[in-house]
Amino acid sequence: MKKRFKSIFLIFTTFILAVIIYDHRYNLEFKYHVFGYDKKLFDGDFLHPAYAYLKKNKLIGIEYISNPECGKTNRKYFFDDKENLNRIIYEIDFFSKHCDEKKDSLYIIKRENDDILIHEKNGGEINNVELEKMMSSFNLKKFKTKIKTWK
Repeated sequence: MKKRFKSIFLIFTTFILAVIIYDHRYNLEFKYHVFGYDKKLFDGDFLHPAYAYLKKNKLIGIEYISNPECGKTNRKYFFDDKENLNRIIYEIDFFSKHCDEKKDSLYIIKRENDDILIHEKNGGEINNVELEKMMSSFNLKKFKTKIKTWK
């Protein structure tokens, strides 16, 4: 009986650990990408914060955290050494009952070859218009001017 309990406990623990690691994989990937930053700038909005990560006065990452009333909507922008946008992780997890939409999706968008990796449980697919808007709406010059007021 003890062996059966131990084996069930081990399987359950391994399963829970695997789910946690998979769920946080992309958050860890972004943290690893911006690791060693010189400056972390904050836009001052405590409800919907945005952070810019700089290394040697070059932008290496941006993180937007929004819609905490309904769940979470996170956007993480990855930049290379030449400050070119090359990847976006767009995570939607609406879990509140008082919001109209119920989505649970994760979109990984790579700019160099327009590769999209989509993980979703019950979320809708992202369409080309949204993708194009997300990739083209980011203007580095405007953003650099904007972050001069951040602390």
